[in-house]
Formats: sequence, structure tokens, C-alpha cells
Amino acid sequence: MKTIRSQQKVAGLAACLALAGSLAACSSSSAGTSSSSTSGASTLNVGVVVTTTGPFAAIAGNDLIGSQVSAAEFNAAKHDYKIKIIEIQTDGTPADTLQALTKAVNSQQVGYVTGFLTSDVAAAVSAAAPRLGVDVLDTLAQDSILVGKECNANYFKFAADEDQYALAFGLFVKKQGLTTFDAIAPDYARGHDAISSLTASLQQAGGSLKKTEYPALGATDFGQQISALSGAPADALYVAEAGADAVTFAKQSAQFALFKKYKAVVGQGFLIPPLVPVMGSAVQNVYDFVPWLPSNPAGQQFVTAYEAKSSGAAPWYAPASENVALQFLEQAADKAGSTAPSKVGPAMAGMSADTIQGQVQMRAQDHLLLQPLITVQAVGAGNLLARDTWTTQQTTPPVISACHM
Repeated sequence: MKTIRSQQKVAGLAACLALAGSLAACSSSSAGTSSSSTSGASTLNVGVVVTTTGPFAAIAGNDLIGSQVSAAEFNAAKHDYKIKIIEIQTDGTPADTLQALTKAVNSQQVGYVTGFLTSDVAAAVSAAAPRLGVDVLDTLAQDSILVGKECNANYFKFAADEDQYALAFGLFVKKQGLTTFDAIAPDYARGHDAISSLTASLQQAGGSLKKTEYPALGATDFGQQISALSGAPADALYVAEAGADAVTFAKQSAQFALFKKYKAVVGQGFLIPPLVPVMGSAVQNVYDFVPWLPSNPAGQQFVTAYEAKSSGAAPWYAPASENVALQFLEQAADKAGSTAPSKVGPAMAGMSADTIQGQVQMRAQDHLLLQPLITVQAVGAGNLLARDTWTTQQTTPPVISACHM
């Protein structure tokens, strides 16, 4: 099954690459003269992808708000260049995102792309980035293959990686004394990568994975999976469902008291902060891991500005990653003395900065941001309480040997 899925993934990516190639060929002359890559340009034109349909549509706009308030913050400071935010609306598919991005490169001189990039979209955009002459500032996708065999010099991973989560998860499992797990994850690249990382973590911690369910992305009924998981449950349940899928799964699980059959329920990207209040009591006592919380003292200026623009809603870790990414971008441009991705990217590789996450570094070898992680637990009416903090040293994985820039 793994081989078949890999073939399907490669075939899908090949189709996206073919589309990217044709789009890039049609736009090569205009892309080469974009203001973000022209000598003397004064702005860093950043395209922010906003998914308007599908299971993530309700929260995709959060990244745009994060980028807008972060750009305003950094533009008010002393920098050689200003950041211009350009919204790029898509349906969330790789093909549509590539088409919309290419149009933005041609018509609005976008030189950098960030926003709501799921793992499959991020893979396609990253592969096309060198042809389009853009740098990708990925603040969402967790798939470790993006800094593994699919890494490239135009891709920078600000989102916490599956392998970073796996290291924190392994420490958590040892502390909690959990040895056997069941798991559920969406049937696409990010879900399968999460289970691979989970399996490796459990093996290192002396545990094992018993049952795994892979519902389709965008599922509206998890009855079959809940029934399968209910029989002879393991010590704990691992949940990698996200977005609207996570809400549906949590509420249906509550109807059948699924979570009560386990000693612990541990998520990864399951307890996305804006959706936890919607889940309510269905996720009471569930654990997850996040790279940042709005209670971090270093981020209070960002939190205040974000809440003012979002009608009081607090930011979560994806918009916070937008803040970190744009800070790195602007400092790298100052360092390079240019807005051109071909010069800013190399300046960003290996860079360290004091951010709302604390002191973090963009690793030069694979462009993975080295950052701490926090174990949180859902308590009360949608509250996420910090339980443990895992340092950068504890969550830093080795460079994947398949990565060749």
C-alpha cells in the first residue's frame, strides 16, 4: 500500500510540475522583470495564499491577517525595504494555486509566497518556485519530505516539521508511560507522513502502533473509523485530523464516547486553536503540540494588533509563523541589500533572529526553522493550557540525507 500511495503522490506531483512548467514557460519574460527581483526595487512583494473552499476555508484567512499586521509592524521599523502583502485566493488544490501564483508573479510582481499551504500544495509550489523565481515561506505544511528529498534552495520551512513534532511526542510518551497507540490520520501526504513519524517515535520509546485508520480528506462521516477504533483499544489514541475534519471527528467520537476508551488522546494539528471552542467538551483533556501560544510575552505587540484586526480573536501558531517568516524576510533583505529572491534566500539560510518564539534559527542545510514546541491540553470551554515545553535542542532532528540543495 505504501508503494502504491508513493506512486500516486509522484504521479500527482508530476502533473503539477507539468502545469508549473507550462505556466512558467508562458510567463518567463514577465517573471524575469518582476519588481521583487529587479535591482533598486523598494518593496518585498509577498503573496499570501488564502484557501476559499474545503475543510480549511474557515481558518485560512487567519494567515492573511497575520501577514497584514506583521507587515505593518515591520514596515514601521527601520528597514531598507517595505513589505507589500498581496492576497492570492485559491480553491486549495495544487493546480489552482500554481495558476493563481503564476498570475500574481506576472501581474503583481510577487517574489515571495506564503499563507495557507497544505502539504500537497506546498510540495507543488516548492517544486515550481525556482522556475517562477519566487521563494516559498511555508508557515503551515508539516510534511518532512519538504525538507527531505523534495527540498530546494527556494523553499523555507517556518512551520514546525513532522520530525520535530515526533521528537516532542516521544518525550511526552515516555513521561506519560504510554506504550501502545491506535491512530487516525487523513489519507493524503501529510497524514501518512504523520503516521510514519509516529511509528518511528514509538519504536524509539519502546512502544508500538496497533491500529491505523485513514479516512478521506474532507470526510463528513467517521462512523466506520470510530467503530474500528472502538474494538480492543490501545493505551492511547493519536489523532492527526485537522480543520473541519477534526471538528466532525471530535463531535462524532463524543457521541460514541470513543475518547473515554483510552487512557489518553494525543493530537497533532488536531487542536487548532480557532476550532477548539467549536469542539467544546468533545476534546476535554485531549493533548496536542504547538510551536507558540499567544501568552508568550515576546509576542504581545503582535497579539494586540492581530486581535484589533480580527474582532478580538486571538492569533494561533500559523499566523504567528507568518510574523516570524516576515521578520526573517525583512532582515534577510536588509542583509542582502536587495529584494531579489536570488539574493534574499541565501541571506536567510543560516540566519538567527530574536522573534515572538524567542531565538530561532533557519538551518542552512535544509531550510528548516529550528524551534521549541509546547504540549498543550484542552481544558474547560476551549482553553489550551501549556503542560510541557520542549526546547529547541530537544526538538531538532538530524538533516535528512536525501536533501540536496
